[in-house]
Amino acid sequence: MDFKTALTGLYLRDPAGTLPNALWKTLAMLDGMETSTDVRGGEVVHLEARKGMGLYVYWDSNGVPPDIGGLNFVLLHERLAGALDLEEFYVERYFRLVHRGAALEEPFLPVGFSFSEVDVLAEASKVADFINLCYEDINASSSEVGSWTLSPAFDRSLWLWILEGDEPVALGIADLDRSIGEGSLEWIQVHPSYRGMGLGKAMVFELLRRLQSLAVFTTVSGELDNRTNPEALYRRCGFEGNDVWLVLRRRE
Repeated sequence: MDFKTALTGLYLRDPAGTLPNALWKTLAMLDGMETSTDVRGGEVVHLEARKGMGLYVYWDSNGVPPDIGGLNFVLLHERLAGALDLEEFYVERYFRLVHRGAALEEPFLPVGFSFSEVDVLAEASKVADFINLCYEDINASSSEVGSWTLSPAFDRSLWLWILEGDEPVALGIADLDRSIGEGSLEWIQVHPSYRGMGLGKAMVFELLRRLQSLAVFTTVSGELDNRTNPEALYRRCGFEGNDVWLVLRRRE
């Protein structure tokens, strides 16, 4: 069993516990990585993928933590980090949740608001500007937004605005990996002046509705220690799970 096959099998069984992101993103990074696979009796025992001084995939059936000495960057499930000394690393924590077709509410928008598909090529700059407006620490460019359309999981029907009249007040972007039936919510933003109106919830339900006949499951992740508490929004929309992933960057 090769690395890609082993990783895909684990991911389909437990997406949120196997990787911190959609499967296609990791598979797209594998070229040039040093991978190791341990399979016994048809069962995966150990997987890891490294590049340079970074560890990008680590999975161990016995819960044995990795040796992170000499590494500058590590992606690791929290369950494997308990015995590690992380004092030399900056630690970022991310939740990872899965939606498996729980009953969906009908998306509700106030009077005067409507969904509209993004004109992806013509509105790349507008999308970048809107993302930057909603975050204090992100500076997306129109070329970066345009590059997202080149991914194997791009689906233009999953790029949506919520408009008040003709003005965008919320943005939602999801991906669809048809090879395994995975939907993934990538961006859910509401204009700062329109928060607290239920627009984020409406956007999530509308994207899930569009994915319902196409995806076997849908994943989402986000910062765990975020003052806007995005995890609560996704749980209200039927996402479940308790997986937490760590991004470790060595202190200089």
